[in-house]
Amino acid sequence: MNRHNCPPSRITKSGVLRRGAILPLGILLILMIMAFGVLIVDIGHLYSAKSNLNNSANAASYAGALMLKGQPHNLPAIRNSAIDFADLNVPGTENILTRGNVETGLWDFTTQTFRPSPAVAANAVRVTVRRIDGQSKSVPTMLGQLVGKNSVGIESVSISAFRVSTNNDGTIVKSRVKLVR
Repeated sequence: MNRHNCPPSRITKSGVLRRGAILPLGILLILMIMAFGVLIVDIGHLYSAKSNLNNSANAASYAGALMLKGQPHNLPAIRNSAIDFADLNVPGTENILTRGNVETGLWDFTTQTFRPSPAVAANAVRVTVRRIDGQSKSVPTMLGQLVGKNSVGIESVSISAFRVSTNNDGTIVKSRVKLVR
């Protein structure tokens, strides 16, 4: 052995004994791994919430377009149908869609654009579903709470339209509702 009574691997060239130098590094490494794990969980939770919101917006716009196709003069029924389907498709959250976020309009299949218009002249429904930041509907975070960001707001927009195909004599061949955006 040597003058410190320990194996030579613990003594530096200057003869100074190094004891426990790995402990602080180990603790730091464990904390960093835990922080990355929480970050991954937060990001996964956000992606899941966004996916659920997209599904909800798609279902709401599709239901609204089906109602528009059947009852074009009944805007309250179109909005109620969209709101009901939005609430059914986001687990654990209600009222993510308000009446003001359900719009009827014209979808141009050629230019892929939506133009708001009254329900009577419309062929499409645009729905904007939101989980607004700072409200009880927003998506909570775990790691964000350490930096003062308790929740994150997300939104999703979906448009469904219907197209009527006719023969040369004007008779309807088929009419279908399609999710367009």
